[in-house]
Amino acid sequence: MRPLGVLLVVTVLSACSFGAAPLPTATAVIGSTTISLPHGSYCWSSGGQATCADSADPEMLLQTGYLKPVTVPAGALVKVTFSSEPSAVENTLRWAAGGTVFGAASSGASFALPSQPGRYVYVITGKWQEGDVGFFLPVDVTR
Repeated sequence: MRPLGVLLVVTVLSACSFGAAPLPTATAVIGSTTISLPHGSYCWSSGGQATCADSADPEMLLQTGYLKPVTVPAGALVKVTFSSEPSAVENTLRWAAGGTVFGAASSGASFALPSQPGRYVYVITGKWQEGDVGFFLPVDVTR
């Protein structure tokens, strides 16, 4: 292949992946504490590539140390922000101490933590044009 042909092929291949949007990140602010939230399950399509990943359940992630709960006061307000603005946000209490699994979801990036002390894991899911990304928020609620 001639040098010009090689250059053209490399340029076309580079352009196919150029502009691919990376997975967004999220942080939660609770009082004066800022927490980087780890990714959970997601499906993301950008730059001609699509990827889906599923995460383990919160109890297993706590046991392995992947999730490290932050100690916060009962009833504290949580405000989640993202590296790029999602079109919608849903927060779901997914797990509580004792293995109780909840599924009640509410919309919005702000919510109050329970007044009952204990360990809880929330999943905050953002929706973008490229897909949906879940983030874990593990907390130890104290009085």
